[in-house]
Amino acid sequence: DAIDLFNHLKVRVKPELMTFNILINGLCKARKVSSANRMLRELKKSGYTPNAVTYTTILKLYFKTRRIRRGLELFLEMKREGYTYDGYAYFAVVSAFIKTGRTKEAYEYMQELVRKGRRHDIVSYNTLLNLYFREGDLNAVDDLLGEIERRGMRADEYTHTIIVNGLLRTGQRRRAEKHFVSMGESEMNLVTCNCLVDGLCKAGHVDRAMRLFESMEVKDEYTYTSVVHNLCKDMRFVCASKLLLSCYSKGIKIPASAR
Repeated sequence: DAIDLFNHLKVRVKPELMTFNILINGLCKARKVSSANRMLRELKKSGYTPNAVTYTTILKLYFKTRRIRRGLELFLEMKREGYTYDGYAYFAVVSAFIKTGRTKEAYEYMQELVRKGRRHDIVSYNTLLNLYFREGDLNAVDDLLGEIERRGMRADEYTHTIIVNGLLRTGQRRRAEKHFVSMGESEMNLVTCNCLVDGLCKAGHVDRAMRLFESMEVKDEYTYTSVVHNLCKDMRFVCASKLLLSCYSKGIKIPASAR
């Protein structure tokens, strides 16, 4: 393979930095974390200093493979050493900060991105919406939604999922339902539907959740798990049992915790 060929050739010719970067990029695309790290060490042993391309490639791999702590450490190391990085790297870092509860740092990096002259696209708006909902700052959410509308940008399915899930998490059930109803058919997706079903159940509106559940053309194990679990909490054991039997007949696996 490529690594074997590389090892064979480096005996005769010293590889260039670009060669290392191409190999590291290929390993990262294949999600071979250990091999990519090994090639990075090999690069340094050869007397080269990794450049922005090298680090950004590995940074993306860390976040894609959910090695968030290592990704953040590498990002901060890049920042200390003055490396530049693209918008994707920024958004990956911001998302990682949000997932680890470091919302203040996430916001600071989003602002830094704007200062560097990058205009928000729907991906960055989604990141900010997620951030504001996590902080419970509904005023900031409304301002941001207004900005998206003024710029004539089209919300994607992730935007709608973030909005519905965020409103439910902040106790805004009616707004979540209203937003869901306002969505067009092309904007509907399974994740958003699942969020609303689960949110309605948790808010004690099991009948509403069941009506939505029955209207859904596509359901997955998460949909069934949420409904079965909440029917049991509501003491509707017969209905939950029928739903479980329906799952088994359709070959849908329900986690043991919901049985």
